[in-house]
Amino acid sequence: MRKIKMIQVSFEEPLKSNELPYFRAAVIEKAGREHILFHNHLDDNKHLYKYPRIQYKLIHKKPAIISIEDGTDELQHFFLKPSWDLMIKDKIYPVKVSKLFVKQYTLQVWNTLFRYYLKRWSGLNQKNYQIYQNIPEETEKIKFLEKILIGNILSMAKSLDWQIDKEIQLKIVDLKKKYTSEYKNTKILCFDLVFDCNVSLPSYIGLGKHASTGFGIVRRINNDKKNELKIID
Repeated sequence: MRKIKMIQVSFEEPLKSNELPYFRAAVIEKAGREHILFHNHLDDNKHLYKYPRIQYKLIHKKPAIISIEDGTDELQHFFLKPSWDLMIKDKIYPVKVSKLFVKQYTLQVWNTLFRYYLKRWSGLNQKNYQIYQNIPEETEKIKFLEKILIGNILSMAKSLDWQIDKEIQLKIVDLKKKYTSEYKNTKILCFDLVFDCNVSLPSYIGLGKHASTGFGIVRRINNDKKNELKIID
């Protein structure tokens, strides 16, 4: 079990999905590039390889920042600025906070399963992509993705100093969509899917590659009486 502190800040003005990288870049410049957790780069050529403490999302078509653990303290470097307005693609984006949540969340492995919706998950690196493409059976491809997703959870846990001492149970129950998405002028394979897992995960946390930039967004869901997916914010 591991308790983590999270802050979710959502903003009023909507953005298009292709504008999120510009939003992220503008926030980084406003906060100051010397504050590494905003961008995870030690210098121009060296990346900070740990689970991102500050993550940028689109939630209901509006930008949001999720900060975790030491990232929650780093947010002050943005919000203590005299002006929060950002310049995005030659336009001024007025930064107005619509929601702010401060939470303490317990990460834990349980004896029961939780259901999650995972959107825009980029789980395959170059090596795994080739392996995935060469798997002939769809059921075996799903099992391969399940192992990678478990690895994403273990990697996140290790970076957050959470030692998992129980077996993670995970099953992809619905592979809703497979598509390519562009990231830094590169096409990458993404998945939207529903999975069951015995690990309690907070909504809007990111899993997989590019988790800090709107990929791999996790949302907790339940089945209502009509067996329709109901998302729990």
